[in-house]
Amino acid sequence: MLKDFLNLFKSSKKLQLLSSEFSDTEKIARSVFSPVNVNKSDELRTNVYKSPAEMDEVSVNRLDYTNADNLKNLSKKIENPSSKRNYFGFAILNVLEIKECEANVVYSPIIEPVENVNVCHSDIKVGYVKERGKEFPAEINYKISQLIKKSRFYKDPAPHDIKWGGSDLE
Repeated sequence: MLKDFLNLFKSSKKLQLLSSEFSDTEKIARSVFSPVNVNKSDELRTNVYKSPAEMDEVSVNRLDYTNADNLKNLSKKIENPSSKRNYFGFAILNVLEIKECEANVVYSPIIEPVENVNVCHSDIKVGYVKERGKEFPAEINYKISQLIKKSRFYKDPAPHDIKWGGSDLE
């Protein structure tokens, strides 16, 4: 599907973006990397929803507009085994669940360079920009812990394969 988007973009030079509106039932997928996002029991760590310093954004994708194979392909492109950031699976939330945690999701498509186009890209925002070298305040850590509790984690049974081999992402 992503290849279809890229081929369409290359041939027409006009990219079809998604609506910036989200339904409460829309599924949002977060790529999970090991060991940074999971503990030894394969449970999600809060790192999965912590934004980098000086930002309030955690990259996610709109699952309703793509599929697990494409998400896996995107995840494999950004994994970095040399820094122990290995693709491991997905965490899934509905938009309503994100809102219930007093967080938000915003549409932020990646439109260039053409080899990295991702019209499904979005960001979860918790409403706080952390300063470099500082910790998140307790209320933000609480929001993140609630996102973890609501997440459905799907460990990839074959992370080195090209295609997703796990159960349906729901």
